[in-house]
Amino acid sequence: MTWQVQAVIQVLLDHPTGEVYGLELGAVTGIRSGTLHPILARLETLGWVESRWEDIDPAEVGRPRRRYYRLSLRGVDLARIALAGADSPRMRWRPDAAPAGGVA
Repeated sequence: MTWQVQAVIQVLLDHPTGEVYGLELGAVTGIRSGTLHPILARLETLGWVESRWEDIDPAEVGRPRRRYYRLSLRGVDLARIALAGADSPRMRWRPDAAPAGGVA
């Protein structure tokens, strides 16, 4: 499991009942959208992650709708198992260990 996938899973685990949108995930992990969104799509296909579009009128709020992500019930259990089985403690992602500027 790559550090990027570990980072996404860890941030989502830290918000098990809440939702996080893509830009927020990128800011916390240092992962750029070109890497982040394929990871989220893959996790959603596997049933680990659920997503929804924000219910707003973009013209009213002056910004595009956000897509919010959260771990599914199944995903919470699988994410914990996956992180516990990460290659080694030094390979596990920590917020202070993310490279500056992320990885494309």
